[in-house]
Amino acid sequence: MYIFNTISKEGKEEILDVIIERLRNDYKSSDTIDDICELHNECFNEDYFLIGYWKCEQWLKNNTQGIFSTIALIKDYENDIFGEGESNTDFANAENVLNMLIYIIGEEILFNLKSNIVSEMLTEISEICQ
Repeated sequence: MYIFNTISKEGKEEILDVIIERLRNDYKSSDTIDDICELHNECFNEDYFLIGYWKCEQWLKNNTQGIFSTIALIKDYENDIFGEGESNTDFANAENVLNMLIYIIGEEILFNLKSNIVSEMLTEISEICQ
C-alpha cells in the first residue's frame, strides 16, 4: 500500500477509523460484503473526510510528505485512471486535494484486504496500523 505508507501514523489511524466506523455501524460482524466498490463509495465518496480549507491544509502539512508530493500522487493516480492530462481535481483547493487523497487511500486499503467478511475485515484493518 504505497500511498497509505506515505501518511503519518496519526493520519493512517484517522483514515482507518472511517472504515471501522462504517463497518461497525452499518454491518453485522457476520456479514459478507460482496461489493467492495460500494463500501468504498460509502466510506469515501458520500461525505467529505474533512471540511474547511484551513483544516485540510493543516492536515496535509501534518500528515503527508508535503502538499506538492500529494498533488503529484493524485496526478499519477488520475493519469492512470483517466488518461494523461485528464484531471478531475481542483489542485488550488486544499479541501479537494485532501479528500481526493483520502479517496485514493481508501481504495488502496479496501482493495488490499484479503477477506470480505466484516469481522475478518475489522481484524485486518486493526493490524494495518500496528
